[in-house]
Amino acid sequence: MPPVSETLLMRFVAFCDEHKSLKYSTIKLYLCGIRYYYLQYAGFSPLEQYGKPLLCLQSILNGLKKKQKGCVKRPRLPITMSLLYKMVMLLRNNFFSLFNNVMLEAACVVAFFAFLRCGEFTILSNFDSETHLCVGDLAIFEDHILLHLKKSKTDPFRQGVTIPLYKSGHIICPCFAIKNYLSLRKKMSSITSDALFVSDDGNPLSRQFFIKHVKIILDNLGLESKNYNGHSFRIGAATTAQEVRLEDHLIKTLGRWSSDCYTRYIHTSPKVIQQAQNQLVSSISLS
Repeated sequence: MPPVSETLLMRFVAFCDEHKSLKYSTIKLYLCGIRYYYLQYAGFSPLEQYGKPLLCLQSILNGLKKKQKGCVKRPRLPITMSLLYKMVMLLRNNFFSLFNNVMLEAACVVAFFAFLRCGEFTILSNFDSETHLCVGDLAIFEDHILLHLKKSKTDPFRQGVTIPLYKSGHIICPCFAIKNYLSLRKKMSSITSDALFVSDDGNPLSRQFFIKHVKIILDNLGLESKNYNGHSFRIGAATTAQEVRLEDHLIKTLGRWSSDCYTRYIHTSPKVIQQAQNQLVSSISLS
């Protein structure tokens, strides 16, 4: 294992904060990963000296924690099924070019039904067929589609996960959206290792392109697009699942959560709270 000094660790923390805009909890998780691998392969922790935490590193982390606590979090509102329906209807009304309309509908609907994070179906810079979603990652069947993710945030060892998407029998259907998009995609003579989602100029769907066009749609619907981002589909799927009263274990399975952290994604509406309070009142016994 390469030598790791306290100065290097402090610079790593500063880099994660300044250049990657990572949260304190995420940076701490990365440091735990470093500690784990050094304990496993080198027999010591570079985060400690004589059995105690490195003082300067700890001071940097404490300062970072205080700094981020004072930051105002950007709201991340959910794109629920009701809002997704309005977005799809707008796209079907020739809002952008024909190809981009069909592609964006497929991307939005798949992101919702598969509980996808934005980085799982878009790219940041260069496309890599070894990690990003490709045409060959789809398996088409009559009543469902299998979507294979080669990597995700909760899959650091890239074991991969296959997500089934079934026909909904509704105007909003992941199977219809994907098949409709693929019918246009085939005209580009794509191969299995090509990016699944591309814009009408043939470039892989980037995070910037996707979020920009989603915000244009939301603005056109009269919403404050600044309150939404690429994660809003995953948040919206979890929120909708709670609204239709799916059982907790099903929400965890759909969103591929291994803990109860999915509860942080759920936005409880005033209507749901009102219904819950009415249910409390209904427990009164008059006998």
